[in-house]
Amino acid sequence: TWGGRVIKSVPRHEVYASGKVLQTLSSTSLTSPTYVGFLMVLYKEAALAKVKLDSLCTELTSRVNTKLGTAEVELLLATLKSKTRAMEKAAEKYDSHYNRLTDLCRLTFGCATIDGMIAVIEELRESDQMEIVLIKDQCLRAFDAGAIGGYRNILLNLRMEESGHVVEVQVTLRALLSLRMGVGTQPTSLFACSISTTQPPRPTPGS
Repeated sequence: TWGGRVIKSVPRHEVYASGKVLQTLSSTSLTSPTYVGFLMVLYKEAALAKVKLDSLCTELTSRVNTKLGTAEVELLLATLKSKTRAMEKAAEKYDSHYNRLTDLCRLTFGCATIDGMIAVIEELRESDQMEIVLIKDQCLRAFDAGAIGGYRNILLNLRMEESGHVVEVQVTLRALLSLRMGVGTQPTSLFACSISTTQPPRPTPGS
């Protein structure tokens, strides 16, 4: 629950099995999500959505840092997912249904603390230009992060108001991002965090 609003959070395997968050095309009459032409048009719309998303989230980052009075949040922009990888993912997980690809356009918020993560998500929730349609909360202690090396984050699918294109936003701790990229001395499996606390994650005893 964020700000009194209940937002769905589901396990990773259920997310992959779910068909509730789907891409729709606004600029064509193509309806078959398995047609490669659908994917090509989807990429054109993802490119347009990226311009808007990057701009909105740059402004959001500035607001959060001003509000918290520190360089709490760093925005990490990303290129669109490669077409090769998108086709591989669709084949592996979605039976080649390209309308289930919701991470062609994506970016990451790296936060110094849990408070920063909460502030970012609150800003996203309050936006009138993006709607949160799904949260994959991998910061819950109940989530088994072993399959992804112990890395934890909160992944949000947002639907852009102008185009209806669904994008993916990752919110995580900068410390975990650094460890994931090989910077640091401790494996990410030593870390766990929960959005129910304002304290940063700590290494397990004896580490």
